[in-house]
Amino acid sequence: VSVGTGLYVGTGATGQLNMAFDAATLMGALNASPPSTDASPQLRVGDAGGNGALRLDMSQVPASGSGGWPIRFGAGSSALGVGMGAGSKGNATLLSTGKATTDATQGYKLAAIGSYDQNTLIGASGGEGQLTLDGAGLSVIGSIPTYFAVGEGAGSKGNVDVLSSGKLLAGKSTTSPSFIGKDSGTGTVTVHDDSNSTYPSQADFMSGLTVGTGGGTGTMEVLAGGKGFVTQQTQPQACEKAAPQMVISADGV
Repeated sequence: VSVGTGLYVGTGATGQLNMAFDAATLMGALNASPPSTDASPQLRVGDAGGNGALRLDMSQVPASGSGGWPIRFGAGSSALGVGMGAGSKGNATLLSTGKATTDATQGYKLAAIGSYDQNTLIGASGGEGQLTLDGAGLSVIGSIPTYFAVGEGAGSKGNVDVLSSGKLLAGKSTTSPSFIGKDSGTGTVTVHDDSNSTYPSQADFMSGLTVGTGGGTGTMEVLAGGKGFVTQQTQPQACEKAAPQMVISADGV
């Protein structure tokens, strides 16, 4: 999909976008040319008082094989913004079949949505945002001075749910920090119970994590079988974890 400066779903109105990849589709991409001086996300779901919904289904295995594909969907010039602006509501859901221990070579379950020039925001500037990773992986890669925030700004509410062997990967080396509850906003990240899976649901913050800052209220929940990592990696690894500096694990492993 090629657009101008960005793709907005539900801007000042109600909008919905559903994307599903069949077995013949190896990879999809969003190509945009956003202004480099604007750090706001350019893949927006629920913006300017609107109500937006995005559904990205990566459940089908590519017909030519399950291994070797780096990602299934890429948006390298557009960061994700869900629920931005007073009165806005956004809901983004990524679906797949659950990542496994072999998923370093199974990127068909992974989406990479991020930009070195834009912040990734889930619930910002008075909006409400919901991000759900249901068996899918999402890599959010940024760089100085960009960041990943769940619930930023007064009146904002952001929620991220990772379940069914899904994975969230945010940050890049030491240059793009993550926040849950920032600048009077309210944010929650929940890694759900995945005790029946061979590979746990996971949230990995590669550039540090601050929970509750600038008057914000933040909650990081890791339920039974789930895992949370805070690492400082020199290179982003979409499906592999580095030795963590901090581990939050409900099962003690």
